Amino acid sequence: MLDSEQCMSGDDDQLPQLPTFAARLRWARERKGLSSKELAAEVGREPKTIYRYEGGDEALKRGQAPAMPSRNTLRRLATAVGAPPDWLEYGRRLPGLREVEEYLRSPDGLNVSTQIADALREMPWATMGMDRPTPEQVREVRIVLELLARGARQNSDGGKGG
Repeated sequence: MLDSEQCMSGDDDQLPQLPTFAARLRWARERKGLSSKELAAEVGREPKTIYRYEGGDEALKRGQAPAMPSRNTLRRLATAVGAPPDWLEYGRRLPGLREVEEYLRSPDGLNVSTQIADALREMPWATMGMDRPTPEQVREVRIVLELLARGARQNSDGGKGG
């Protein structure tokens, strides 16, 4: 079993590959030894909200969109269960700003628009013949684009931020 320090390190090799937010939240809560009611109390939500989050897989089977927390609630959930927020939401560690900036400065990152277009074509919905992405995939693309935009803004103002 993993302890909180291992999970908070963001080491992808230590975290299981689980397909959905619901499955990751349930796994992390159980690993931490919390009941749904205890987790709800710790993050300031009703137990039925935690049940809805963890019932996301069933919602998908019924063709419904799974319940997803706000960014603020996601951070509180991640802290309560001792897991990195990006793993909890996306199933893996996302690149940090420093990694994105290094990439933007690399020869491969010079033509960012081409790189983004290539990445979007390789996203699961494109290769699976889906008409459009799932809400989780849309969030993933938005995160990547926000990181790229933030890195570009910082590069344009001399790295001073702001």
